[in-house]
Amino acid sequence: IILSGFDPYRREIAKKAIERLIADGRIHPARIEEVVQKVKDETDEEVRKITAVLRDAPRPLLIHCEAGSDRSGLVAALYELLVEQRSPIEAGAQLSFRYGHFPWLGSRTVAMDNTFDRVVSQQQKLLPRGQAQIVP
Repeated sequence: IILSGFDPYRREIAKKAIERLIADGRIHPARIEEVVQKVKDETDEEVRKITAVLRDAPRPLLIHCEAGSDRSGLVAALYELLVEQRSPIEAGAQLSFRYGHFPWLGSRTVAMDNTFDRVVSQQQKLLPRGQAQIVP
């Protein structure tokens, strides 16, 4: 498992996986792939839980994190994409410089963009042929 990769999303998945493998003591290729997939699946489940809360929570909603731009930007983008059914381009605008989101120069905050892109990719796989939205 490469922990020094540039992609913060993959680095976080690898970090969680290696911690579990070390705690478990069973480190071999098949087990590594199994644990990495399990961590990815758990991330997807967290997105589903967040989406359910966003869909079912009483209005108005207040979304906030420590800095108010990265994690809250991701949740706002997920809300627009999955609850309000906005396009990936419109929803993804929540993760922008305009709102204080700076995913450049090796910043860990690019993990929010990667998570959003993963959700968009999964959503597009679920759309009937010919209805997939184009994401730049």
